[in-house]
Amino acid sequence: MPFDLEYHARTSWVSQASSPQPPPVPAPAGAGFGERMVREDLTKEVVADIVASQPDVLVVDLIDERFDVVQIQGSWYTMSDYYERSGLVPPMRAVATSTSAYRSPERLRQFEAAVSLLAPELASALPRTRVVLHQAWYTARSADPAVQFYASATKNALSSNEALSGWYASLRSVFGRRLHVVEPPRRLLVGDPRHRWGLAHYHYIPEYYAWTMAALSEIAEGPVIPRRTTFRPPSWAPDWAQVAA
Repeated sequence: MPFDLEYHARTSWVSQASSPQPPPVPAPAGAGFGERMVREDLTKEVVADIVASQPDVLVVDLIDERFDVVQIQGSWYTMSDYYERSGLVPPMRAVATSTSAYRSPERLRQFEAAVSLLAPELASALPRTRVVLHQAWYTARSADPAVQFYASATKNALSSNEALSGWYASLRSVFGRRLHVVEPPRRLLVGDPRHRWGLAHYHYIPEYYAWTMAALSEIAEGPVIPRRTTFRPPSWAPDWAQVAA
């Protein structure tokens, strides 16, 4: 079945929830993916774009929360790899008045505040949209025994998953009954050295994506509000050792 796809990435919920200000650096004018990601982070227009498109399905994925965010003139910006490739990270960090580091306790508080602001706006403005949380976890397992992660990968995966656990809980709490949750089986949480963009904690084997697409297709054909709870109770905590090892 043909469908239209819009993709917004490399921007934190903290950034999108902050008040737009005159950009502290010139917005890239190019038409490439990286330039667009930087512009969307600078202008804070992602939520407005999503609302304007009225999608059938909105998939929320938090992997790009892995970057620090910096505050400049009252607004927050996501120091993604595309800012770095554009040479914009040093000048922005130089004038930043505050930095919120990935995985820090302060970042969780900021994320919760951003979700409390943006999630109700999205839920209200998208009455016919199925809102889906892709509850993905970092892995330090490789599909190829000959191609392994770096030495501290398990430690990094554990701390990242602890941060993700809090962020996911915040989204589940605020979206409530509107939220569908997609979480592939643990046996599929395996990194793929042959992935298009190489081995990474969040670049999985093909079977992971096939399972996820099947789940999304089922949701797209069903009701806006899930018929039943699709996630484990908030007290449930992943077995990080199984996810990371």
